[in-house]
Amino acid sequence: MNKLDKNITCSIFLVYLGYHAALKPHWMRAKAPQTTPPLRIKTQHNPANSVTTLTIMKTKQVLFLLCATAAFALPGYSADRFVNGTTGNDSNAGTKEAPYKTVTAAVQMLGAGDRVLVAPGIYRETVAVAATGTKENPAIIESEDPANPAIISGADAITDWKPLAGSGLAEANHPHASEIFYADIDWEPKHFFFGAHQQKIARLPVTGWFSVSSTDGSIVNSDQLAEVTADDLSGAEIFYFLAKGVVQTLAPVKGWSQKGSALEIDRPLFKEGFATFTEADRFYLQNHSSFLTEPGKWIHQKTEKGTRIFWWPPTKEALALAEAPRRIQVVSLEGSSYVILRGLQVRHGAADPNGFGIGGINSRISPDAGLGIIIDSCAIYQNQRFGLNLKGIRDGVIRRCLIVDNSYGVTISSARNVLVEENQIAWNLNDGLVVAWDAEDIIVKKNAIHHHSRFAHPDNIQTYRGVKNYLLDSNVLMAAGQNAHTQQTVDFTARNNIIGGAVANSFFVSQSEPDGKNTGSEKEGGGYVIENNTFTLFANGAIPIYGGGHKFQGNIFDIRGGKYAYGGKIIPAELTSTNNQFWRSEARTNQLAALSGEGRKVFNSVEDFQAAGLEEGSVYEDPKFAKVPISVVSLDGKKIASNSESRLYFEGANQFAVGDHVEYDFDGVDRVVRETDGQSIIIDPPLSQAPVTTTLLIKWGSQPVGPMDFTTTSTHGAKINFEAYMRADFDNDGKRDVPEWPAGIQSPRRSFGP
Repeated sequence: MNKLDKNITCSIFLVYLGYHAALKPHWMRAKAPQTTPPLRIKTQHNPANSVTTLTIMKTKQVLFLLCATAAFALPGYSADRFVNGTTGNDSNAGTKEAPYKTVTAAVQMLGAGDRVLVAPGIYRETVAVAATGTKENPAIIESEDPANPAIISGADAITDWKPLAGSGLAEANHPHASEIFYADIDWEPKHFFFGAHQQKIARLPVTGWFSVSSTDGSIVNSDQLAEVTADDLSGAEIFYFLAKGVVQTLAPVKGWSQKGSALEIDRPLFKEGFATFTEADRFYLQNHSSFLTEPGKWIHQKTEKGTRIFWWPPTKEALALAEAPRRIQVVSLEGSSYVILRGLQVRHGAADPNGFGIGGINSRISPDAGLGIIIDSCAIYQNQRFGLNLKGIRDGVIRRCLIVDNSYGVTISSARNVLVEENQIAWNLNDGLVVAWDAEDIIVKKNAIHHHSRFAHPDNIQTYRGVKNYLLDSNVLMAAGQNAHTQQTVDFTARNNIIGGAVANSFFVSQSEPDGKNTGSEKEGGGYVIENNTFTLFANGAIPIYGGGHKFQGNIFDIRGGKYAYGGKIIPAELTSTNNQFWRSEARTNQLAALSGEGRKVFNSVEDFQAAGLEEGSVYEDPKFAKVPISVVSLDGKKIASNSESRLYFEGANQFAVGDHVEYDFDGVDRVVRETDGQSIIIDPPLSQAPVTTTLLIKWGSQPVGPMDFTTTSTHGAKINFEAYMRADFDNDGKRDVPEWPAGIQSPRRSFGP
């Protein structure tokens, strides 16, 4: 089937243009057979008058012109093409009875009004979509069975596993050789899975960190290296966390400088002058056979033809499901317009700066490229760079998707008029949602964006480089390094959001010049409007303010363990802040705000505000939320390497007493404080592993840990159902609105829902 198989009614006019032996009557032909070049057919359809012109051509000579006046079906006509990886063949017609085998074969035929239906299964291919639909008749690619979605994967299966024991390899004397298998592949993966179960690279210490005595970037000294027993560390790597600047580096280990106490690194861990060592630095070692001491771990060795993988599988059955990312781009929409992706799972794009699960649109390809792209009800996960990376998208929608466990969740750049609505964006390694590079007219509405608090400098949302006219409306932003870091952005409105659980500052208001320089006290652009939001459970400040011309009104600033509601290098005259509600619960200071535009001025009460011309109509009053913790405190960043599964060091003054109920990183597990020395607590039950980065301890006091409920009778703050949002039930009808968590990715129980 092709695009002309649409009930074409034709009037054909044959124009004789030349003389060719292939058209002669039989009595005029030479007796010897003649070689005739194959015919080529070129078609061009004009949608304005529904005329299709067919030019039938030889390699060098036009034979005749065939004009067809085509009566196509009415708008809304859909030509369905089917894909089945088990029963299909790419030479088939693409019907239900004779499906294609690959998605790639089907999308090559995709046009306006067409639909590709993909049967359940795993499709290991890069799908390059270059289709052009229309606003009325988009081109659609979707799972044929929404209950059993098709998986488009950037990974290839690994099948040729051999037992390590008796192999004759140098590693065959490993004490657990009978449990370990190996396989040779012709690519170099950085991650490894069976299904969606990510396997961790073998490391030492098995959990937690080694502390650093000193380093110059080339030699790392630590007394804890006495735990490393191997004489030869060939292939081992060091993962180094540079606390100053929050920088992580992975580098090859050259070998021992002094066995048991000092390592020589194959390349400097940081550039001279760029960063310096502090006592808070930490590291662990990985990727050496001596570290392979338990199931679910793997290491890799480079070979002449690719990579040798050693794996201790959790079960023997897992061997049949092994796979590793290979293709850096899984679904490319570059050059497409008016295309809908619906109900697909897209996973395992390989690690590469240009990699993604779905992305690749660039409006510079043609004026229409990037128009009308819709990503609907897809699960996008475990892509080693970007989950979604949409460049040049215009009039686009990202709706009801689950976007988890990627390196970055969603990035939108050079875009216009994009709606991000009713998605769950969570547990990505770096930032959740990034909007940047001259993007304009962006609406982010009714999403749950949470748990971006691992390595790097993670934010739930971030903006930078010339973003204009951004609306953040009725979302939950919870549990992150910072909930929102907005910079080089103007005309930003945040309305009716619940924003909390930040390790550092919760919401940066950072208006800047187009070149990226903070404006300081200058009033460039239209400023920010921050209205009717609930700010809560932040360990430092709610809103650091830069720039001028901002307006705060109707918000709740609930300081539970943090320092202040807002502060920054501005003067009161540059800020309009009215009708807000303030409250402190075990706050780290008595401040409500501190402004330093003309010398530091501290505000400890609403009356202090009003004396300076701020906070007209504001109140200091407990919002009396239905159920929330008493306070939060961050782990002590200088002592991360000293933490264990049961002992946790916290920052600041002691807020804990023996018998208090506590929670770690909003994990929903009720733990009790058994001991405290004023700097740390011992908890029961312990964590499954020691902390790897600075995150939050949540104090519940005498009440057990439970689902949070921010319902309040106050007229201030956000009016959304927090607990329903965190179940991804955005319309509060008791049903999850985004795809279920894929099998293999555990949906962690959280104090605010699964």
